[in-house]
Amino acid sequence: MPVAREGAPGGCKADCLHRKRVRAYVEERIRQEDEARELANGWETEYREYLADHPLITFHDWLIQTKNPEPPAVEQIGQTKTAEEAA
Repeated sequence: MPVAREGAPGGCKADCLHRKRVRAYVEERIRQEDEARELANGWETEYREYLADHPLITFHDWLIQTKNPEPPAVEQIGQTKTAEEAA
């Protein structure tokens, strides 16, 4: 399936966003694996013990942790109610 270039007519906002999120997750997962291996000093049992206490992040958990905050409700944007309006 061909993938449109970013900025091309029709764009690929959803596909590009997905690729960016997957790439960022993979980078974080590799960082965590490298840290675990470094702390284990090359010992497989130490590595497994570390992972038992510090599980590697899953894609699902990473998506939840990096979720964008909910945008404010429409009535909250640029509107402040006076005491009279609130009553």
